[in-house]
Amino acid sequence: GAALQLDLGAITGRYGREAQRLADRFLEEGLYAIAATDCHGPVQAETWVSAALATLEKRAGKAAVDRLCAENPRRAVAGEELL
Repeated sequence: GAALQLDLGAITGRYGREAQRLADRFLEEGLYAIAATDCHGPVQAETWVSAALATLEKRAGKAAVDRLCAENPRRAVAGEELL
């Protein structure tokens, strides 16, 4: 009963090539339940989060972005089963 979270920085190469390769592979295999960041403030986020979201949409599609960034986080907070 565990769920994987995609750190959006990983798909942009923010944490290195190996992390990017694994993130891409896990994304292709549909293993992620949620996508988020580990940044701690809006100033840091301004520089790369929108590009990461665009990359996620390009690789996985709009429906996946909605599921990973909106629907499943809402479900997790509500204590509901993730999609």
